[in-house]
Amino acid sequence: MLRILVKNQIINQVLRPKNFDPRLGHRRFSVLVLDKNGLEVVNSCLGMNEVFEEGVTLVEDLTRNREPMPTMDAIYVIFPTEESINVLINDFTRKTRYAPENTYKHAYIYFMDTCPDSLFQKLSKSTVVKYTKALVELNLNFIPIESQIFTVSSQNRGDMTKTADSIASLCLELNINPLLRFHSDFAQSAEICYRIDQKLKEGEENRKTPLASDAELIVLDRSFDLVSPLLHECTLQAMATDLTDFKSGIYRYKEDNGEMKEIPLDESCPIWLELRHKHLADFLKKVQTLTKELKQMHESSSTSKSAKEVTSTIRQLPVYLKKKAKTEAFLSLAEECRTKYFKSLEQIILLEQDMAVEHTPEGSRLSDSQAVGRLSPFLLPAIPTETRLRLILIFMLTIGKDKDEQFFNRLLTHTDFRDDEVQMVRKMLDWRNKTSFQRRRAPPEDERYPSSRWDPKIKNVIQDMLDKRLDEREFKIVGTKSTTGLRTAMSARYGGGITYSEIKIAYEMSEKSNVTMKITDILRQRVRVRFAPSPTGHLHIGGLRTAFFNYLFAKKHGGDFILRIEDTDRARFVEDAQEKIYEALRFYNLNPDEGPREGGQYGPYEQSKRLDLYQEAAHQLIDSGHAYRCFCPEHRLELLRKTAEKRGEIPKYDRKCANLTVENARKMAENGEKFVIRFKLDKQNVQFQDEVFGTVNQCIDESDPVLLKSDGFPTYHLANVIDDQKMEISHVIRGMEWLSSTGKHQILYKAFNWTPPKFVHLSLIMRSATKKLSKRDKDAFVAYYSDQLGVLPEAVLNLMIRNGAGIQNFDSDYFYSLREMIDQFDLSLLGRRNLLLDADALLKYSRMAFQTARFDDELYPRILEILEKKNVEIPEKEHIRKIVEFLKSKEENFGFLSSLTSGEFNWFFSRPQSSQLLCESYPDQDLPTILQELMKLEIYNSETLEPLAKRHQLTLAKTMGIVTE
Repeated sequence: MLRILVKNQIINQVLRPKNFDPRLGHRRFSVLVLDKNGLEVVNSCLGMNEVFEEGVTLVEDLTRNREPMPTMDAIYVIFPTEESINVLINDFTRKTRYAPENTYKHAYIYFMDTCPDSLFQKLSKSTVVKYTKALVELNLNFIPIESQIFTVSSQNRGDMTKTADSIASLCLELNINPLLRFHSDFAQSAEICYRIDQKLKEGEENRKTPLASDAELIVLDRSFDLVSPLLHECTLQAMATDLTDFKSGIYRYKEDNGEMKEIPLDESCPIWLELRHKHLADFLKKVQTLTKELKQMHESSSTSKSAKEVTSTIRQLPVYLKKKAKTEAFLSLAEECRTKYFKSLEQIILLEQDMAVEHTPEGSRLSDSQAVGRLSPFLLPAIPTETRLRLILIFMLTIGKDKDEQFFNRLLTHTDFRDDEVQMVRKMLDWRNKTSFQRRRAPPEDERYPSSRWDPKIKNVIQDMLDKRLDEREFKIVGTKSTTGLRTAMSARYGGGITYSEIKIAYEMSEKSNVTMKITDILRQRVRVRFAPSPTGHLHIGGLRTAFFNYLFAKKHGGDFILRIEDTDRARFVEDAQEKIYEALRFYNLNPDEGPREGGQYGPYEQSKRLDLYQEAAHQLIDSGHAYRCFCPEHRLELLRKTAEKRGEIPKYDRKCANLTVENARKMAENGEKFVIRFKLDKQNVQFQDEVFGTVNQCIDESDPVLLKSDGFPTYHLANVIDDQKMEISHVIRGMEWLSSTGKHQILYKAFNWTPPKFVHLSLIMRSATKKLSKRDKDAFVAYYSDQLGVLPEAVLNLMIRNGAGIQNFDSDYFYSLREMIDQFDLSLLGRRNLLLDADALLKYSRMAFQTARFDDELYPRILEILEKKNVEIPEKEHIRKIVEFLKSKEENFGFLSSLTSGEFNWFFSRPQSSQLLCESYPDQDLPTILQELMKLEIYNSETLEPLAKRHQLTLAKTMGIVTE
């Protein structure tokens, strides 16, 4: 997530605006100049190929000698330091006999942090100003390490003020203003919190939209947990970093022939993503599986005989070679880690864990004398100094925490530690004595590996934070913010950095409760929701409500509202349906952040353009044994259906093709036989959590569903799961008609080994308590309200929340603006009660909407649109304004704008042409008497006409209508 955030900002705010010419429709070219810190940030989230695709022809290091290119523009991405500013100025003052021109033609300057006034003044007085085309402060002074991990730039390390600014910069980028806490034992933590609070207030003043406040940030000193950094972590990522040549996501190893190879192991690799936090033992098991799969793949390709089989083998060759290279890398990595672990680390790690948890793997308590006895052999001079220091510290911080300095001195009697090393240990022991927080130990008897039993203290803090039971005396709050309504949280720490064991814990907590880890931080997962309509006809009112609640939730939490068009049902596809969907969203001001027209990092946003993803995923399920090719013709399936119906049974596919071997099925497919891909759906009970309906239990007893049709298009179930995963959807908010499918989706997520998003199923929209809306009802579709009734958008949105759905302190007599709905939206307040489509309530909200609507930008454009559709002669704007003022002051029942052309208020813009038509317009009135009374009046206004209207039981509007006729 963080990498994508920073990547998008660099591309969309730095590279693309400079290098893309919208008039010419192609890219211009420039040089990208980076200082050390700028290089760190750009390299952390962009590959060189991505930089070059944006029109950069050359990437230069600011601090090195560069060849002048006076005809090229330069984009500078730098931190505003004295050194960087001096070099920048020098680039545009190099006019000598040998370099008569500037280094570049123009400068586009992007500072990664706020430029100090003194340096800005220096820059403004230099010759650079003449050649500067842009100067922007990006405020990107943090560096993404992984999708959910960041660090501060090297420029800021060790500077607590700059560290605080970096954390504030991250919060602003994520659009959050968290509740700030600090541990009461550490004064510097409080200073950092107050600095973050100050920077966030400054940042929020310059933003158009408010920051989301549903997050929590805790600043902790590294001395809060002194044990975790001292322990070996036996997960793949930690051991690869500690024991092998694995740096910055690149693993270097030597092949059998002695040749050195490099291979990226990062988040783009699904295997790495799956295994990086697994214990070494689990990793070794997985490597065996990878080797077996590769062997089967090789045997399958080597037995090909026919021309078709050979062609297929050639097509699959790049996939095979790529998988072979990855498998060889993981084999080498496994062998390196295994060898070094059993050669020198096994006994040391076991002792570390026993001392840390103060128990043996069997559950026996470890006394201090037993620990010293086991520790003594590892204090001999032959053992590396670093290992001896670590073991002594672990002992003194855990089992020996009550030992005095005299005991410590005796322990060091026979060691050869230098004075500075002894002082380092003493300092850590001083920190131990100042820290009052005590870890609550997990039970020593559990199913974890003996070498991985310690839980970092941060686990308990996160859990307490999520459970809302953090002690406010121990974790003090900055300011007066309330802790109510917080469901997700984040934590920041500075000082000695963070350990892989703490990263692992945070990732695990993330999967369970939407909390994600950032180095020095634990942050909530960014809210990403989607509205996913099918372009098969008119947009239903239920679809609008789904889009509305997705939009409210996203904007409340500073997240992303995504429009995804699910257009895989080609038989029912309607050509202009997508345009109608966009029109409806625009009308109701529910504008997507990402979508087919808006674009975005996770596109394409039309399912018909994502077929390769679904096909790849379906074949992945075949490879894992969760799916199979089915070649049964339609007439056989029809026969199975009829036979089941005659028996009174639920029709099910009999799994005939599931018995085919993978090899035979593959050959049949290569020979051109049509097939679908089915999912193996065994009868099972599924339990999942829904944010509205609570714990849901479903018994899944269905036929094996088709995932991929014979034309290569996916069914809803496959496409839905794949897209929600690939687009990193955090919450699926949809109608309860999909609740019955969710159990099946849970099984699919499990088959892919993915964590499902949170599910929110909205109650139904009903005609009455017992009657559902019919597709024959005109008011079941969105267009009816805007096109036929002329309802203002916020009137319909208020109708959607009529039951108080999701709104804090809901008042049924209050008319909410869209901004107020966002601010007061609370997902936990969504109820199970169905929404009744009540015509009286709609009229009520329409009246309120008309009364509160602004004339110039809300009412006037809508009235013009309605008049144009009816081909009515349009009067002057001021005349329409007076009509609106009259209706607002005298006609409190006016609500539907359509009545201006086809209802009781149509006389404002249309006139009957004869007395007969006038009588037809008022069939129930004594017109002669009314007209005689009107003739007696000298002035016609509301004051003179109101008594007459009351006598004849007319509205003032109708009376005015008679006058104008």
